[in-house]
Amino acid sequence: MNKGQKAWEYNHTEHAWPVCHVFMPGNSDYNRWPVLKQKLNLVQQVESNNHLRGGVFNLYNTKETSWLTAAHKMGYRYACIWFDGCWADVHDFNRRLLDEIDRLNRVGDWLCAGQIQARTDEYPFFTRSMVLVKLQTWQDVDQPNPHIRPPEFPGYVVTPSEWEDSVYSVSEVPTELSERDLSRLIYNKAEQFANAWISWSLRRHLIVPGLSDNFMETVTYTRPLNGTEEFQKGITGLEYDSTDVSHQAKRIIKRLNDVQSPVYFVNTELSKPEIVEQLVGTSFEQYVGPAAGFKLLYYAYKYGVNSNTRFVFYDFDADSVRFRRDTLTGWDGEDYRSWVNLWCDANPGVNDQLRGLVDKRWPELLQQFGGLNSWLEFWDKIQQCETEVLHLDLIHESERLLKNLAVQRTFFWSSNIYSYMPLQLKCQPFEIEKSFINIVSGLNNIHPDCWFSGTDINDNDLLCPARAVLSVGNNSNIGFEV
Repeated sequence: MNKGQKAWEYNHTEHAWPVCHVFMPGNSDYNRWPVLKQKLNLVQQVESNNHLRGGVFNLYNTKETSWLTAAHKMGYRYACIWFDGCWADVHDFNRRLLDEIDRLNRVGDWLCAGQIQARTDEYPFFTRSMVLVKLQTWQDVDQPNPHIRPPEFPGYVVTPSEWEDSVYSVSEVPTELSERDLSRLIYNKAEQFANAWISWSLRRHLIVPGLSDNFMETVTYTRPLNGTEEFQKGITGLEYDSTDVSHQAKRIIKRLNDVQSPVYFVNTELSKPEIVEQLVGTSFEQYVGPAAGFKLLYYAYKYGVNSNTRFVFYDFDADSVRFRRDTLTGWDGEDYRSWVNLWCDANPGVNDQLRGLVDKRWPELLQQFGGLNSWLEFWDKIQQCETEVLHLDLIHESERLLKNLAVQRTFFWSSNIYSYMPLQLKCQPFEIEKSFINIVSGLNNIHPDCWFSGTDINDNDLLCPARAVLSVGNNSNIGFEV
């Protein structure tokens, strides 16, 4: 039930983890660049799902503080607050976050920590990357609002460091002993989110420690306030002035726009997906999916094939299409590793970066298909079926794919194409949604019992009748798999 205006929401992931993570969809820093804000939020969401442990708070009203009380009551000890354009980037991030917190606790009593800027003419403030909060200290000391500064700004002393983007710490001293004339400082960032916590900390004689370079190497921080207009152009695939944006921004633009597809000889995830027990042995008349690995074939193995079954493979990558066609016509089904090596040697220049996975996955695949004899029996059935391999882009050519499908009971696997981050960043508004709608609607027109497997645009995993999909993204409650 959604009613009224929510200040924040919480998503629980696991017990016994001391850190929760906080994101700010309601942050207004980039309201003038709404496309950039949405793209950065998308990347942050995907990378955070890949790397972070702990519950997640989404703040829609950043002046609201009840989430801090709730996090403390739930047993969290620390909150890691993420600004737009910053996300975890290494697989051991969680361990190194705890190591950094241990280091901060050795520095002294603290309420908040971040990359601290302490310029000669301005009161200290945090870089808009990430801020850590010690929840028990926040609970014990004033419970300060992150936007509301105290009645007066305490004097302070800076301990410098050799870190690139932060001093080592800021500590309180009596005003008369302060390193700077407080009356001459600039305070225009004092009420930006989290900056008020610096002066509240100093007021209560707490140290404000900086975050070390060693720890910050675990994250990507794109500095989106630098060259914001050009960054927005670049991240959406347009020409941009690279001299205006940060190194990390250029790196993410290149990574997202220079998408190179390897040939998926095997699926990078396990090729044994969850199945629907009620479908086992019902023999779909048509199986449709990407020319990648063995996942579609595993569905067919479990749900059933006969001599009249039809397979339609598709892919936007020409080499993947050629490999699938050659495999269907030229491989005897026995030694897949040798076949892949033979094909790659005969096709120099193809992107074969996933070739090394074949040695690891092929024995697992044989077991999933019931062993070598069972697999060879199944492969022989595939050879007797009608197969078609199409070179097409599902997002922009969904109608063409549908025209190539027979009017039969169909199982359609789309993999994660509709939630694939580089596509979501590059596509024009509603291109992905239109393709998703076309495919689901087309399946419903083909046969009343077609099934869809894959993600929707919000990365919800679907395995259900096509007629059960009523939205392009609000499908989190659909689940038939076992």
